[in-house]
Amino acid sequence: MERKFGQYRLLKRIGTGGMAEVYLAEREGHELFGRDRAQGRFTRKVAVKLILPHLSRDDSFRELFSREAGLASMLHHPNIVDIQDYGRIEDTDFIVMEYVGGRNLRDLIRGLGPGGRIPLDEAAAVVYRVAKGLACAHAFRQADGSVRGIIHRDLSPHNILISTQGEVKIADFGIARAIRGEATGTTAFKGKLSFMSPEQVEGEPLDHRTDLFSLGTIAYLLFTGRHPFEGESEGATIRAIQRCDYPSMGRWADVPEPVAALTEQLLSRDPDHRPENADRIADALEGCIRPSSEAQLGLRVASTVDEPVEDPVSPTAPTLQRPNRSNLYLGIALTLAAAAVLWILVKPEMSRAPVVPRTTAAETREEPVTQAASPVTVTIRTEPPGALVTVDGADAGTSPATVGIPVGAAPVRIEARLEGYLGREVSLSPRELEPEVSLKLAPLPKGRVLIGAIPWAEVHQGGERIGYTPLSLAGVPVGRKTYILKNPRLGVERSVTVFVEEDREAVVNIDLEAGSR
Repeated sequence: MERKFGQYRLLKRIGTGGMAEVYLAEREGHELFGRDRAQGRFTRKVAVKLILPHLSRDDSFRELFSREAGLASMLHHPNIVDIQDYGRIEDTDFIVMEYVGGRNLRDLIRGLGPGGRIPLDEAAAVVYRVAKGLACAHAFRQADGSVRGIIHRDLSPHNILISTQGEVKIADFGIARAIRGEATGTTAFKGKLSFMSPEQVEGEPLDHRTDLFSLGTIAYLLFTGRHPFEGESEGATIRAIQRCDYPSMGRWADVPEPVAALTEQLLSRDPDHRPENADRIADALEGCIRPSSEAQLGLRVASTVDEPVEDPVSPTAPTLQRPNRSNLYLGIALTLAAAAVLWILVKPEMSRAPVVPRTTAAETREEPVTQAASPVTVTIRTEPPGALVTVDGADAGTSPATVGIPVGAAPVRIEARLEGYLGREVSLSPRELEPEVSLKLAPLPKGRVLIGAIPWAEVHQGGERIGYTPLSLAGVPVGRKTYILKNPRLGVERSVTVFVEEDREAVVNIDLEAGSR
């Protein structure tokens, strides 16, 4: 179902990413002139990219989104998607791009099946055109003539569009950075893991050669039908990228030696050993491309475009639904009313004396008090506060906790546990009990967790939503951690468990769509 969005009519969703959704749209212009009868209106198909609703009020993501518009709008090249407009409508930031009628490279590769390959000259045409687009971005000059190159940092088959005419264009400069000086820093988990360079995986400073490594990974996949690094787990993939450990292209006898050598040079661990720039890549591939290569590539894409693409546009919102405010306020009112009733019912119980944790059946018999006096009131404090306290195994609440402890001949066992800290246990004799007992908790060592998902996901832990991908969590206590990744639109929910080590990063990156990229 179509939906009006400013001067655009959103026709259908054609793509989803971690930060935005893309729609095929029509922009309506003026009436066309006709002497005898109306000729209708001028219309033009465009692609409208809308920031996801849960990110539309997050200034950091809005800044990232607008940076994409600003950087990409400066690039004008046949192999880069053209940016036509940027703005905000209905509290939603949007970017208008040229519409490339066809498929992205990822979907084209998936349609070939496991190990499937397109002919060598068509694969070379794709790599050649992408290299030309990268050369333009990397050598971008400002009006004053100074070089202000732009690196993509997220080059993957998903971001390479191929039209039914065989045009090849780079899209999604969402995490692109302008090169200032020698390199640009990268301190966050950005990009698609299996197409990152070793320096990007390890969080080192980046320059244009990180894009060349990503292009090498794409080239290897196109020329051989196999991803060079993808392992059985994310950890295995990361290790393979870091070591640049991949099967030699000599295993594919039908791949010409110059093409294999170029691809392996792109996949060098040391950026200094990669080609100097993207133009060198294009020059090396020119001899592998027949004049009809791009036309044949276009026909191949055209044969697949009649398949259903994504979902129809929602009649009530361009993307995911925002909460209805009236329902939200009603829910809050009902919750407060329920809480008030519960307080009335529970308050008499709360006014009673503290629960005695060590009471047993034997102690309730009518005997002379010989080994125990009346319960002693003790306040248990912890540093930091908020720890779960137990006395002889009975729950005493969170610290500071005040409890009545029956004093007998046996020692009293007090335990305190708090997330992120080592548990503490003390055993006190009746003579050692004071009105206040203080326990200092030692913090556990900490690491980091980086969570990514394709296309995107809500991240839940302990029954609570803690954010959206891409998500970087610092100061995570060491140990095994479990997170739930949910994408309501896809109806997908995945549980992932990672082991966090001291001062190290545990990486999670899951494709919530098909099982293979």
